[in-house]
Amino acid sequence: MKPRLESSLEWTAFPTEFIEKIIEVFENTYPSQKAQGQFFVDGRFYQSEILFKVGFLQNGRLRQHNFLFSVEFDPKKQNARDLIIQFMDPMGAYLDDFFSGKTDEEDYPIQWKEVEFGELQYAFMYSTENTQLEAEADRLLGIDNSELYKDHEPTGDAMEQATVDTELAQDIQKKIRKGEYHH
Repeated sequence: MKPRLESSLEWTAFPTEFIEKIIEVFENTYPSQKAQGQFFVDGRFYQSEILFKVGFLQNGRLRQHNFLFSVEFDPKKQNARDLIIQFMDPMGAYLDDFFSGKTDEEDYPIQWKEVEFGELQYAFMYSTENTQLEAEADRLLGIDNSELYKDHEPTGDAMEQATVDTELAQDIQKKIRKGEYHH
């Protein structure tokens, strides 16, 4: 999950018990969908943003439907738990429309879009990232996302994460130009 705000770097994961309770709410609200697939919930607390994802993966499918919500958050003025509970209504509205077929997935924004739901202002986007496949890919790559606290969000782009030894690069470049570099 990539945060909406560029300033959102350090984060803390939603507690597991909290995620389990939210999944239970969705499973109880949508029992026929529960029988046809699995709900996924993920959430992160950043310094000034709460990021929340609700996903549904139909049995036998690879494409997971995810509804992501981002809200600016001031921990000195707002209670995170209460704010997340307020999100249950818009999440339910999106899921109701999705499961009833009233809205096609093409109608959902794939980039952050500012939205109002009653007095709640937030940003919303849709994705089809498969939670289980991403977790397995991370495991195979040796990326550990099990910590409850992260001090930065990797971009996923190896070139952005790579550190370059400029002196070594210049030496190799000189040797290549002279025809002396042998790999």
